[in-house]
Amino acid sequence: MNLTQYVRNIKNPRDYYCGINSILNGVPRNVLLFHRAQPMNHARAHHHRYVLINCLRGTGAVIIDGTVHLISQDRGIMIFPFQGHEYGLFSPGPISWLYITFEFDDETCLKSLRNVTYDIDKDSRIMLESIAGSFVSATDGNVDAGDAIGFRVGELLSRLVRRATHFASRQQEATSPAQHKAILETICYVHENIARRLPVRDIAIRVSLSPSRLMAVFRAGIGISIGEFILRARMSRACTLLAQSDLNISEVASACGFDSIYSFSRCFRQRQGIPPSAYRVSLSAHRPSSPHPGIRAR
Repeated sequence: MNLTQYVRNIKNPRDYYCGINSILNGVPRNVLLFHRAQPMNHARAHHHRYVLINCLRGTGAVIIDGTVHLISQDRGIMIFPFQGHEYGLFSPGPISWLYITFEFDDETCLKSLRNVTYDIDKDSRIMLESIAGSFVSATDGNVDAGDAIGFRVGELLSRLVRRATHFASRQQEATSPAQHKAILETICYVHENIARRLPVRDIAIRVSLSPSRLMAVFRAGIGISIGEFILRARMSRACTLLAQSDLNISEVASACGFDSIYSFSRCFRQRQGIPPSAYRVSLSAHRPSSPHPGIRAR
């Protein structure tokens, strides 16, 4: 159909003050894209931006707030602001992961995508191609492409949000090999008991494996030891509480399974580079109070 034909199909509105709204309240801004063709192994990140990870090729593990998500080809996941994230093992072979990072004011309308892996179907892939094309064109100086990119990202987000329930149900129904199941049960047990001591022996009993077998299976699947994973989970929980709660430092230490505020502060400084109190102060300094100018097409 052409414009003339579409116009003929437009009916007079019943209410001239009631139009059509998007499921999103606002438009993503300060959009940045980058691509990775090699497995990522950098340290844990924790910042104020949204990150859409889109796997176009290869398979890898993304650890978000201590939970492992296996991201395979034509799948993706969104990291929310101040969610700690890092990477586990990647399958052998080439990878192609597209990252779309942005700022957005209303987290409520995106909450259904939290910790949910989504499908990159044909229509979503076309949208990704449009976003990537606009970004490349904008960085080359095309002002029209720069003006459009936030709306294109918003269009993709709206599509994902409307399908989030379907994605979540598929995720819950997915079956896993026995070893993968043991890893997931271990991760769940760690998170459910993060405020307690977590001997490997107790975890092994819970997942019906010997301690040595569990340690081998876990390292083979995630790429780090159980002890290291537990420590990272404690740190992730601590960062979340420091960012989103009013608990004092001693209460945060206890909630994360540390025997004393001193051992917690020492470990936190070793891992994050600054004391817990300084980390909490730094969060308010990094939260954007106004739109960031971002990249402007010339």
